[in-house]
Amino acid sequence: MVLALYFFKRFFKYFLVINIALTLLFNFIEFFEKIVRVKHATITTILHFIALNFVPSFFETFAISCWLATCLLIKEFSQHNEWESFQILNINHKKLFNLFFMAGAILTVCSFIGKEKISLDLLNKSEKFKLEKLKQTSNQKITTKWLKLSDEIICYFGFLDLEANQGNDLILLYMSPDFEIEKTIKGPAKYTG
Repeated sequence: MVLALYFFKRFFKYFLVINIALTLLFNFIEFFEKIVRVKHATITTILHFIALNFVPSFFETFAISCWLATCLLIKEFSQHNEWESFQILNINHKKLFNLFFMAGAILTVCSFIGKEKISLDLLNKSEKFKLEKLKQTSNQKITTKWLKLSDEIICYFGFLDLEANQGNDLILLYMSPDFEIEKTIKGPAKYTG
């Protein structure tokens, strides 16, 4: 029990430090990428996007952080000659392997719960925010799209705003079963309904 507490304390300390550092690094890179690429957004808008992305990126870096924490802990065991101490104390290497496995399993469960319960909602908000504020598009505003409404009707519109119920360049094509155009209906240049 003492060995497990000693091991987990050191392992999870490394894991948290590495995971927070990687999360900060990824968000730091994302911040400067958005500053360079997005010309019309303010710094507060970009910071809001980064804040929404912080928790999802924290859970995304679990796997690499676990691997790096394992490597650092093994390196530290070697540097401090703790392998020899474990042999002197008659601690089997299988016991250490089991502790590494348990730590990985704990992190896998935490990662799964974090991604499914916390991160998924924030990731959806982040993507919606990115579309609306940074790319200035919305799933409520659709441009230049062909849609098959039924087997006989094909619709084209240049622009459609579902929120304001407006659009332009609306064309309905009524097709025959042998794929010939039977009738074409064009809407006004600008439609408001």
